[in-house]
Amino acid sequence: MSTMRSSTPQVVETILPGVGIKYELTTRAGIPLSLIVEREGGSVLVAYDSRDPDRASLTVPLDDDETEALAGLLNGASMVHRIGEAAELPGVTTARVRIDEGAAFDGLPLGEIKARTLTGCSIVAIVRGVDVITSPGPEEVLHGRDLLVVVGTGTGLYQLREILWHGP
Repeated sequence: MSTMRSSTPQVVETILPGVGIKYELTTRAGIPLSLIVEREGGSVLVAYDSRDPDRASLTVPLDDDETEALAGLLNGASMVHRIGEAAELPGVTTARVRIDEGAAFDGLPLGEIKARTLTGCSIVAIVRGVDVITSPGPEEVLHGRDLLVVVGTGTGLYQLREILWHGP
């Protein structure tokens, strides 16, 4: 039995002269949302009443740091969802591996793990608090409590965990 996946929600971008840019979409549940990115900095996230799209049911003012954190959070959720789809491929597995504080690679660049060379695994993202670093480069320094999002075979993931937890 196969399931049909509905299309990606349409995002409408509108320039608001003197204000900024408004991004709008309607969720599959029928809730209209918008993010107004203000020209002078900051933004406003708005959820509208599904029965009255002119009435805001929630308004959340965000400063620049909060806007960036929200974007990172949403981008990370999107990245993890796409990686989850890859897990449906035969032989491909995804995992999240935490770097413990004081572990062998805490404070060292990602490239020193040599994950792809030694295990065939790819580290596709690093989740650090609310920040998500997608497609991290080899120079990205790892920190204790980082969560690595990894794609590889079951055997490769096992080998990578061993390297991360016990050192090379």
